[in-house]
Amino acid sequence: MKKEKAITLISLVITIIVLIILAGVAIYLGVSNNGIFNRANEAKELTNKQTATDIINLKITTAQMNKYAEKQEMPTLKELSEILRDDSEIQYVTETSKVANTEYDVPSDNPSSIYTKLNKYPYEFEINEALQLASIDGVKLATTQDNQHNKISLIYDTQVSDVGEYKLKESVENYDIIVVVGASEYNSSREAWSSGHSFILTKGINEKEEIRVGMDDSEDKCMQIQLKNDNLIIIATWHYRIQRIYGINL
Repeated sequence: MKKEKAITLISLVITIIVLIILAGVAIYLGVSNNGIFNRANEAKELTNKQTATDIINLKITTAQMNKYAEKQEMPTLKELSEILRDDSEIQYVTETSKVANTEYDVPSDNPSSIYTKLNKYPYEFEINEALQLASIDGVKLATTQDNQHNKISLIYDTQVSDVGEYKLKESVENYDIIVVVGASEYNSSREAWSSGHSFILTKGINEKEEIRVGMDDSEDKCMQIQLKNDNLIIIATWHYRIQRIYGINL
């Protein structure tokens, strides 16, 4: 009987020791520099930074497309700074890094760089004269990486307003964003359509059967279209004309 109790006690002690060792290993894996918690935090940080970067890149691209659709030219860095200034998601735009005590401070007419920050994210972005991201929190981005951002290609450049199927120069699947530039309100005295209205379509456009583009979703100044691979299909149109279609890679 005593022998059985001794064996049971030894087994209990061994079990406790094993549990203590396992607990120690678990704590180490959780709190060490390469632990689970640190890796989870690092992954979250990388995701947040990439999300913020995509938002800034999209704002730059949208400004470029709107200016080009209106005047067939790209905005200057000064003009971009003024657009960002009026954006409710932007905390500040400055010509000097980390000057967050003022919402807007770009006194030069031809700045070489501007710095901006989103309200929801802690990162400061530098935008250079080429309207590309140059650094994030002072860390310079590689030139090759910069060149991949805001790549704009014209994939359709013929004005069209009739129902039918039209060939694009490239498949929409090659791009992150598709921008349709259209016009409405035909002016009979000038024999011309108005211009300068762009409609941005984000990822997943091929999953949508029909897309409405037009002036503020107006029922009488719009168009129902499909974008399937390298085809533009106009299903119905009401006093609206597509002028150009751009593909953009962020």
